[in-house]
Amino acid sequence: MKLLGAPVLYWCHECNLAVLDSRECPQCRGGTERIDYNFDIRPAFQYDRDLLRRTVDGQYGEGVFERIVPDGRLILFGIEFGEDESYKVFCDGHILGKLIANCGRWAFAPGSRSASLMARAVTSHTVTVSSKGQSMAVRMHRVPGEEVREADPGIVKGDTVFVRNASGAIKSFGRAMADSEGLRDCKIAVKNTSPLASSQGVPDKHHAWEETVKLNNAQLDIMVKKSSDFVREIVSRHKGVPCTVSLSGGKDSLATLLVVMKAGVKPKIIYADTHMDCGSSPLVRSIAERYGLELISCGIPEDVLYRNIERLGPPSVDYRWCCKVHQLAQFQILGMMLGGMNLTFVGQRRYESTLRMRIGNEWVNPASPNQICASPIQDWNALHVWMFLTREDAPYNRLYEHGFDRIGCYWCPVPSVTHLSRIEWDDPVADRWKECIDRYGQDKGMPQVWHDRMLWRSRKYSGDVPGVDPELLKEIERKQRIVFYRTTVSDGIASSGREFDPSELIRLLPIIGREGHMEGGSLITGDLRVSPEGCVTFQNGGDKGLRESADDIFDLSLMATFCLECTVCVHQCKNSAITFQDSGIHLDASKCNGCRECMPVCPSIRILRPR
Repeated sequence: MKLLGAPVLYWCHECNLAVLDSRECPQCRGGTERIDYNFDIRPAFQYDRDLLRRTVDGQYGEGVFERIVPDGRLILFGIEFGEDESYKVFCDGHILGKLIANCGRWAFAPGSRSASLMARAVTSHTVTVSSKGQSMAVRMHRVPGEEVREADPGIVKGDTVFVRNASGAIKSFGRAMADSEGLRDCKIAVKNTSPLASSQGVPDKHHAWEETVKLNNAQLDIMVKKSSDFVREIVSRHKGVPCTVSLSGGKDSLATLLVVMKAGVKPKIIYADTHMDCGSSPLVRSIAERYGLELISCGIPEDVLYRNIERLGPPSVDYRWCCKVHQLAQFQILGMMLGGMNLTFVGQRRYESTLRMRIGNEWVNPASPNQICASPIQDWNALHVWMFLTREDAPYNRLYEHGFDRIGCYWCPVPSVTHLSRIEWDDPVADRWKECIDRYGQDKGMPQVWHDRMLWRSRKYSGDVPGVDPELLKEIERKQRIVFYRTTVSDGIASSGREFDPSELIRLLPIIGREGHMEGGSLITGDLRVSPEGCVTFQNGGDKGLRESADDIFDLSLMATFCLECTVCVHQCKNSAITFQDSGIHLDASKCNGCRECMPVCPSIRILRPR
């Protein structure tokens, strides 16, 4: 994984204080040690602490957690990237280990320091070995299966285990290469064994989160000033353009709003209501009211989402058609409501993904060309965000206190089965979502594992999915493959691979400056013939210029017969020639001037016919 930004966490071991972006401790003015971690870091809330305690004590024995995190001291989570959820766990200036999820099962893999602290209290996840096995664990960093004498029940392949010698003393730890029952039959039973470090204690001093934030106030001020200066500079550069903040209900957009206001700008809040957010809609409205800001919102009716799932299938990590229809198209409409071009500040940060790292702090999204987007917190880590929101006593979404790293729709930006399982399925919105997914899977004949493992989260799988037959995965991929309708020309016939009723095009032909009539089941429009199979030919033969003419027809066919009900074309039309009725668009030919401005903004064309 490419590093997303500079490390932001330092630690004063003298004060046992987490320090933000500084080699000098704000309390004792002594030096600090940089913690080499280049991804997002956040505070562990009580939910996270309880999860970590249950995992450590459940895996290694009651009371083991208190050996590594006594006194309720500050814990920080470093957000890892992977197939499921995982976190680096920081406490007292050290990486304690890694908290890892696998389809809802959590495990803790301690580092060397933590393992040494835990060893005396460990009563579970141990493997007893022979004297030779103990010697090999120390000298060769592995234990052969033939040297295993006993293994505790409950060990799962990949778990960290502690290695006991014949007298019961624990001298090393490593990674199990099989479940409990199979360790003795393995060629190598425990791998990557390390000796326990010399006995260490934990520091007496410690600081709670709120105190840590106060002590880092000066460094936080530096970051806020830099971001506020950026806001003032870009507002000055785009003088006269309406200024807005896109508020999603998540922590980052809230921090952005506060930074913009600290820069002396009073923005309007824009909000695209997907009807699938995790409690964001009422929160956004309350934030607008709290800060005395105008809220401009729009959104497609909830039923449209479910009709679009029937058309396109569930949104997935690698096929986020929902963003184009239910968010970006709505932001285009919001921009039109604001009078055209607008400057929108968004809560995007480089530490979230490699894509967001590359975009920079100012851009125009091709899918929403009337928005100049800018992120004043592009270089902020989640640690900056959480310290800032804590200091400002800001009204953030309380789902963050229940294990959510990011807040979005129910399925996005959720990347894992473990995260999805955290959602309460008795919520009416989430319950309807699950019913819709189940119905889609049944219609497609998906196997039960597709439902149980939430395999709809991806359309294609980069590798094997543990516990799922590779051939079954291929069959699932085939059933839910993404279909694009690209134009091909051969022997004077243009096709997009999609059949449609050509008579449906007649009412929209003025958009591309044409008229037409039906003849023997085919549409005749000028020099073109459109067959009932959706093929386009020149009436007089030949194929010079056929691709360009066919592209117009195929694009128009999607607007006519595959409308996703976003209504962006209705708002785009300056002549009010387009109206939306009965789940489709209608054209008043007397008002249409053939400008075609409604076509490039159509999500159906963008999604199904990418250029």
